[in-house]
Amino acid sequence: MAATRDLPAAEDVLAAFDEYLRRVRGVCAGTRRNYVRYAGAFLRAVFGVGPVDVAAIRTGDVAGFVGDLTRRYRPRTVELAASALRSFFRFLTVAGLGGGRLEDAVPMVPHRPSGLVRHLEAGRLDQLLGSLDRCSPRGLRDRAIILCVARLGLRASEVTQLRLEDLDWRNASVRVRARKTGHGALLPLTGEVGAALAEYLQHGRPDTAARQVFVLHWLRPGAPVSVSIVGRAVDNALRRAGMDAPVRGANLLRHSLATDLLGLGASLGEIAGLLGHSSLATTRISARGGRCRRAARGRAALAGGDPMTGGVTALVTDYLTLRHELGYRSPSQDRALRAFARHLDQGGHQGPILLESSLDWATSTDSLDPCNPARRLTAVRGFLRHLSVLDGGTEVPAPGLLGPPGHRTPPHVYSDSEIADLLHAAAGLAPAGGLRPHCYATLFALIACTGLRISEALSLTCGDVDLPGGILTVRAGKRGRTRLIPLHPSAMAPLRDYAADRARRFGPPGDGAAFFRTDRSDKVSYGAANSTFIVLRRQLGWTAAGRTRAPRVHDLRHRMVVRRIQAWHAQGADVDARIPALATYLGHAEVRDVYWYLSAVPELMSIIAVRFEDFASRDQAGGS
Repeated sequence: MAATRDLPAAEDVLAAFDEYLRRVRGVCAGTRRNYVRYAGAFLRAVFGVGPVDVAAIRTGDVAGFVGDLTRRYRPRTVELAASALRSFFRFLTVAGLGGGRLEDAVPMVPHRPSGLVRHLEAGRLDQLLGSLDRCSPRGLRDRAIILCVARLGLRASEVTQLRLEDLDWRNASVRVRARKTGHGALLPLTGEVGAALAEYLQHGRPDTAARQVFVLHWLRPGAPVSVSIVGRAVDNALRRAGMDAPVRGANLLRHSLATDLLGLGASLGEIAGLLGHSSLATTRISARGGRCRRAARGRAALAGGDPMTGGVTALVTDYLTLRHELGYRSPSQDRALRAFARHLDQGGHQGPILLESSLDWATSTDSLDPCNPARRLTAVRGFLRHLSVLDGGTEVPAPGLLGPPGHRTPPHVYSDSEIADLLHAAAGLAPAGGLRPHCYATLFALIACTGLRISEALSLTCGDVDLPGGILTVRAGKRGRTRLIPLHPSAMAPLRDYAADRARRFGPPGDGAAFFRTDRSDKVSYGAANSTFIVLRRQLGWTAAGRTRAPRVHDLRHRMVVRRIQAWHAQGADVDARIPALATYLGHAEVRDVYWYLSAVPELMSIIAVRFEDFASRDQAGGS
């Protein structure tokens, strides 16, 4: 056993855990504090005030700690503590401190009761808003706060951080600087909310140097409000309206907004984008009431029907409806599930789906790809797992039962000369002298220098491209997230030239017009852009020979990430500290998603080798 003096102190382990959460996981400060607090409580329960010997932690210590919490706290608190422990044990493994399978030893904690109503019905919400005070400065402030929460879905912390410059009156939008996901957002400023804000700013807000929109009126006039003030404004409004709400605080109004939107037909993905959720599971909790109302209007939820009635096709249809409602879009998986259902129904299948039936379908393929059966089985595994919960008899295939479903083909990382050749070829497209060659050359250059997804670039409108400010507003990011993309000055001249050429040929465009268009089409589609790239690739003679794969448009995004990391290494910058900023720029919800885009190109490996040699030489010099 290691000597006591060689074991780390609990304070050092917790500090490293906090840094891991911040740098690697991109976790917000509030969640980090909670995770570190519960991890610290666990270490004190096991080791007291002594050093931390990870090898001495037993699964019984983990189960006992969580079990003790269940006797003292509410399920929601215990669930948070369990999540903190799982994250802490993953950190111990990544940091090389041990931990083994401790993560699996953390018991699953039941969620709070699903039947709990946590929203106001539409009529009661209107009653609350109608009772708000509009006669006093403080009343005007609280009314504007409540409308920001009830209509825009802002969190209490986001309300307190709202600044005067975040209100874009000309474009009727509100900029939320830092949401819980780590990303900013642009939200529409509705007429009702805008009028309430304008009334408060003109007639209620005291004179102050503070740039926050909402400030105090009594104790410290002009000081920014706190989160508790926002919650108190909601509670006071409920009391004034004589309403007995199921829960209190700003989250009541956020849940009500989510419920109403879902009841009106909005998807969970759209609601998640508005509320700033990184997980659709969170949105599902917020909008549970709306889901029930929609089911009551005629669409039975999957869990509400009898899984043993009707064919497999009907069960798959309900399952896909549920997935689409959650925001999932996977046409290939949808096709596989429908083919699976047809196969079983045509064979007269009845009752739970056994493993033999799933394997029979997965292996009945004419594809020569040896990974195809595994991919087919993986495509239906989620449906089988879901169905097994309903009927208790469906058998779920083990992961990897037919081998791996495939392997990731490394992306092609473009060289500077290849980028130049691509743009030159695009500029030579037909018709000569037309807008089409200018459009595609600008499109591919923009993707190469910003790392935009092709869908994001094609969805840009003229109003999204702020040429004077050098900012792009991406509104069609994954899961509906919106983000701002600052542009390097070198990228502005080509964009201005293209915009001027576009306006000269077709007149000044409206803000809603597509930024990228051709001579014949007022918007470039994904199919047209991809087909044009394939033509250029064939013209340039680019094949998979001598490369990891045939170049794709999406590889331009990979190239941007690799070259940015390469530049940071060459500059001697702290790359780990800058990865979260890069993740935000790329539109990733999690920092770890950035690492998918990294590839070991020779230039990057050369820089890393030199830095490692320098590190090793300094380490040897220090040890001698």
